[in-house]
Amino acid sequence: MFVPGHLFRAPYGLSNGATQTAAGSCSINAVLFWHAVLNDRRIDYQHGDQLQPGDIVLAHFTADLYDNIRGLLWQCALQSLTVAPIEDYLPLPGDG
Repeated sequence: MFVPGHLFRAPYGLSNGATQTAAGSCSINAVLFWHAVLNDRRIDYQHGDQLQPGDIVLAHFTADLYDNIRGLLWQCALQSLTVAPIEDYLPLPGDG
């Protein structure tokens, strides 16, 4: 079960020891970083030119979100990848 409020996305993907400490003091279970961003109906990769299994893709609630997600699903299909919810891969509160 996903528990809201236990995940943190570092603003602009910037993080250091202070960020990690602050997140931990707020009961954050995971600080997330992404490998690609959906923008203007395209996928912008941090490194390389394709997705890898387990990559996190950042999407914003913008007017073109639907088109961005369609493009992501198309790219995933071309690469034989499957989209999965992030909570399937992260520790939850109480997990040892």
